[in-house]
Amino acid sequence: MAAACGVLLGERWALPLPIALTAISLAAAWLWWRPHPFPALVLPLCAFALVHQWNTREHPGRLWAQRHFAKAQFVRAEGVVVTEPRENARGSQFVMRLDRVQTANGELWPSHMDWTVVTHRRDVCFGDQIRAAGTAGPIPAARNPGAFDASAWLARRGIFSQLRSHRIERVEKDRGDPVFAFALRLRNWCEHTLGKGIADDPSVLGLIKGVTLGVTEDAESLTDAFRETGTYHLFSVSGLHVGMVALVLSAVLQSLGRRPAAIVSIAGVFLYTLVTGWQPASVRAAVMTSLLLAGRCIDRTGQAVNGLAAAFLLLLGSDTNLLFNLGFQMSFLVAGAILLGSSTVESVLLKIGRPDPFLPRKLWSVPLAAFEGMRVRFISAVAVSTVAWVASIPHALGVFHLLPLTSIPANLVAVPLSFAMLCLSLTSLLFGTVAPAIAEIYNHANWALARMLIFSIAAIARLPFSSIPAALPEAPQLTILDVGSGSCAVLQVPSGTWVIQCGSAGTTERVLRPMLHARGIRQVKGLILTDSRGVASGEPTAFLERFTPDEIAIPWSLQDRFVTLSESNSVAIRPLAPGSAIVSDNLYRAEFVEGSAGWTVEVSGPGTRLRVGKETLVESRVDPLETVRIFRSSPKGDASDQGMRGIDIRESGAVRVTFSDEGPLIEPFLHQGKP
Repeated sequence: MAAACGVLLGERWALPLPIALTAISLAAAWLWWRPHPFPALVLPLCAFALVHQWNTREHPGRLWAQRHFAKAQFVRAEGVVVTEPRENARGSQFVMRLDRVQTANGELWPSHMDWTVVTHRRDVCFGDQIRAAGTAGPIPAARNPGAFDASAWLARRGIFSQLRSHRIERVEKDRGDPVFAFALRLRNWCEHTLGKGIADDPSVLGLIKGVTLGVTEDAESLTDAFRETGTYHLFSVSGLHVGMVALVLSAVLQSLGRRPAAIVSIAGVFLYTLVTGWQPASVRAAVMTSLLLAGRCIDRTGQAVNGLAAAFLLLLGSDTNLLFNLGFQMSFLVAGAILLGSSTVESVLLKIGRPDPFLPRKLWSVPLAAFEGMRVRFISAVAVSTVAWVASIPHALGVFHLLPLTSIPANLVAVPLSFAMLCLSLTSLLFGTVAPAIAEIYNHANWALARMLIFSIAAIARLPFSSIPAALPEAPQLTILDVGSGSCAVLQVPSGTWVIQCGSAGTTERVLRPMLHARGIRQVKGLILTDSRGVASGEPTAFLERFTPDEIAIPWSLQDRFVTLSESNSVAIRPLAPGSAIVSDNLYRAEFVEGSAGWTVEVSGPGTRLRVGKETLVESRVDPLETVRIFRSSPKGDASDQGMRGIDIRESGAVRVTFSDEGPLIEPFLHQGKP
């Protein structure tokens, strides 16, 4: 607790170095002279506050980035790729540890900082030494509500700059950490072996990889049901998975003897933790398991609470920023709650349905003894699930913005199935090296269990009140979103939530889903579209499947083009004439407007008027000096001209204009508006 408080102290205030060193010296001298709880608490508090201050405010990477790369500039950099590149639609992204950086004016700086690199190349591998040319600058922060803030997340890892590279040259291969390179090769082999015979079912294979290795890229379509039932922890390698692996290894190796089995099990647990990404939750479980197994080697009974505290201190000492990692918080909070509270809950539940206490156990019948054994095991599982669910509620509300009410029964079903899946996966990997045909048989058995798990979780998620969206009530509001090329807005009124221009599937997953889920919205009232472009290719389909709106409002002249969309998604189409209210509320009104440039949606509200088209979004605010804000436009100038025709700013006399993306918007604005 003192270490955690020290980290929080260093996060909130800059502790003067002389005061901190004096406090540490006095506390150490006091402890040397006479042990006492007060200096024992002051010493780690001040030490961890100083270390965290060094890792945040005074981090060399932060100071170097602020001094040289506060603004974007062209550079040539050379370094080694230290993470596995993650591919996306535009290329790949990875972290490079720099050797040297050369700016456009010829300055050459040696450096050992980490940069995140974004490139169109997909052939970069871990351990490659590369030369990259591009634009280096600050990492962009999140621009939409509820979006993942990559800038803050990378800053916790000591990464403060980004390089957008248009040219990369590979200098040498295999320059990375050999241990991490071995772990990556082993994980890739595990993924390949687990997919033999079942690669044609990517969602099930993704679930198997998620339960076994913590790889979730192929299981995104399944994650919503697991979140809603409080079983999403199965996709994150944590204490549950590490404990299962330790249990399997101990059972298989017990013939070797107690000490050899414990030593081999410890090595196997850490190897599994390394292969699955060395995440805080799995490292915590590996340390605790190792301490308990090491106690057996020296004939000592391990204390789980002491092991938890030791793991906390070791991990926090290695990186104080882990205290702000959600996985780290969740792991220790749930593990501590289980260790401290599950026995109390179990003792209370055991009083329910217990046999007559005056009946000696020797006189129990065989059915009664069997029933009592099952009852005790079931109550133990219920007690652990209940305590874990209560401990996870703050994170469920804060991260997923929902309260899973069916978490206890869902975990009672999911945990045994996932344990069986993990056992089959380990057996498949064991045979994968000597008998691939046998490994494929186990993979098919694993496929059947995965299908059973998916069906069970989906059925529980469909139950009434399986989960309750959790969000603070908000006043009616209009939110303009940055979706790149195009426009999008969300209108929240008491009658429901309306989305204007949902965009493509990427917009739904990257922008709309995080924003709406952060506000506790799982279903919207309606979708408003002004153009049929993209309907034929199925652009709105991802949004309709995710949020199931009651209706789609469209201009009356386009109704023939939306027939297929209505039939394929079972959603009502409401065609409206110009001037007819789509949404009418005490504060906001939305209606279609037809102009020479096509259809747009005009939203009027307190002090604002918004005109939204397919590719343009223009907002006019009424204040002492009228503001016209151009949020987004396509690269074409004609789209900007069309957006400017929506508002006649010349009547205002004087206006203030801001642009989200200056570029091609200024000239059309000056030409059309003549301010």
